[in-house]
Amino acid sequence: MKKAFLLLMFILLLSPISAQDTIPVLTIGTFHFDFPNLDRIQFTEDNQIDVLLLKYQDEINDLVKMLAKFEPTIIVIERYPEAQKRIDSLYQEYLMGKYDLKRSEDEQIGFRLAQKMGINKLYCVDEWGRAYDKIEKLLDNENSEEYINFERSFSEHPDSVKIVEPKRIFRQTLSHFWRRTFEYSKLSH
Repeated sequence: MKKAFLLLMFILLLSPISAQDTIPVLTIGTFHFDFPNLDRIQFTEDNQIDVLLLKYQDEINDLVKMLAKFEPTIIVIERYPEAQKRIDSLYQEYLMGKYDLKRSEDEQIGFRLAQKMGINKLYCVDEWGRAYDKIEKLLDNENSEEYINFERSFSEHPDSVKIVEPKRIFRQTLSHFWRRTFEYSKLSH
């Protein structure tokens, strides 16, 4: 009887460890709304849009409504951690109605979604830019084994969203693109 009790206690003690809940994570990627053209892919002016135009503002609002259905509790934006105080300040100004959103996707999507969800802070995270020299070397030769393995690590990863995008994404409406992307990501989880 004593052994059975000890075994039961041992199982009960270990059960919280093995029964941990998973945390759902939604990652959204988009082009840089202000088109700084600092990325590997450059956009010519005829392929750029002005996200401050009313029709794009409506589409961004639609996107934020769709993202809100995911019920995020934490929002991470692509900004260097050194910008955290500046982002915190701008976001607080925005919440008080004293700041007009600029063209950046972190403000247009991140600030709006955080406000809608009652989130008081967005977190700045960005590591890609610190490895440009290594990444450039890796991406130099699309036929190299390193490049192929790098590409495969994304395309075959179970968490990757596998969508083939049309070449001229800006020729279709943003809401069509985002709606399709969001609906696909919901299906894959």
